[in-house]
Amino acid sequence: MRRRRWVGLVAIAIGGLGLMAWSPLVADFVGRPASAARAETSSGHALPLVLKRAPFDWEGRPVYILTNRSAIVLQHLVIRSWEGDLLPLLYIGVQPPSSVPIRPLAHPPYALDPGWSAWFVGQKQPRPRYVINWLDQGVNAYQVVSARLVSPA
Repeated sequence: MRRRRWVGLVAIAIGGLGLMAWSPLVADFVGRPASAARAETSSGHALPLVLKRAPFDWEGRPVYILTNRSAIVLQHLVIRSWEGDLLPLLYIGVQPPSSVPIRPLAHPPYALDPGWSAWFVGQKQPRPRYVINWLDQGVNAYQVVSARLVSPA
């Protein structure tokens, strides 16, 4: 009798682990942005960072909008491609830029306040992934965000 309970508990635990591993795959399969399913920070909790495609390209490359919906300021913001390339930031603000920026921002460090958005040059990929880095009380923090590449409407 006890052995049956033990086997049942082990089966439930394995099933739970399987569901946790499966959720990012399901997000990719159904085509929704997987930033919530894949977000991991060095501190262990995900911030509500929203990634979407901008309505324009910059020099033939897609532009993405990263919105900080958390309550903390992302100090010393750096955005990298999944391969580790530093990506240019074009604009940071509450409202969209009034025109397409001519050149990237040139005076780091950058901070992303709550409710603000960072517009950056991304990559042409079906499911681009970006690593967002910032300093959290002097310690490097990061989060991986991803999105489907869809045409802006």
